[in-house]
Amino acid sequence: MAIVLGAMCPMFLSPANAQDALDGRLTEVERRIDLLSQKVDRLIELMKAQAEGSQPAAVPGIAHGGGQAPAAAMGNARLKSGMTLDVFTIPLSGNFPEEPPSESLGQLIDTDVPILNYGAFQRDATLVQYASSSDVPFVGLYWRGQIEVAEPGQHVFGLLTARAKGGKRESSSYGCYLSLAVDGEVVSRKFGRIRSGEKIAQQAAVDLNPGYYSVAIWKVCHSETRHWQMDFSEVRSTMLMRGPKDATLLPVPKSRVGHL
Repeated sequence: MAIVLGAMCPMFLSPANAQDALDGRLTEVERRIDLLSQKVDRLIELMKAQAEGSQPAAVPGIAHGGGQAPAAAMGNARLKSGMTLDVFTIPLSGNFPEEPPSESLGQLIDTDVPILNYGAFQRDATLVQYASSSDVPFVGLYWRGQIEVAEPGQHVFGLLTARAKGGKRESSSYGCYLSLAVDGEVVSRKFGRIRSGEKIAQQAAVDLNPGYYSVAIWKVCHSETRHWQMDFSEVRSTMLMRGPKDATLLPVPKSRVGHL
């Protein structure tokens, strides 16, 4: 009997020993669960990395219009200096035009931009002689090119047209019509009479994403006194722009506007 009881003694542990044994088993189970969890996490990471590697890179889009490629898609394309300028004359019998006629006298590259005046036109002797006729009171200029937008958000574009103070006829006025189109859409139109020392200001806000956008300016000025020829050197416009982070409108940098 004693021998049997002695053999059975290991099966009957004290409460303290039993708790220690249970704690040991729980610790081992926890360790195995932790190792399994680590393996699962690693497997998830590998699956995510494989999925991301198979996705195409995102290319930013264009909020306004959509006809121009974004800057990311242009690669190493760089704008060439100046904008294309077409010159138009409108005869005395014509109406004051709100957009360019179908045919121009000629085309050249105006490197004065963002200054939009009659300088390039006046330097072309062939074109100037057509405007010296008494039956041509209107001379219209149409600039076209590309403008680079570097950051997303609201961009404000403006035109400031000024007439130099002084001149031959300070008391007389010129009539000027100007329109500004961005990405193929006219965003601002304005007609005004401008005397010596006066200005015509206009602006428009457009939401854009980074990229290259078409820009066009139509400007036509004439003397409101029919019997005298307008002095083209007196009227000068400047193209302005304010980005989302800019404090005020400033002339568009030459490096940001041109032609492709």
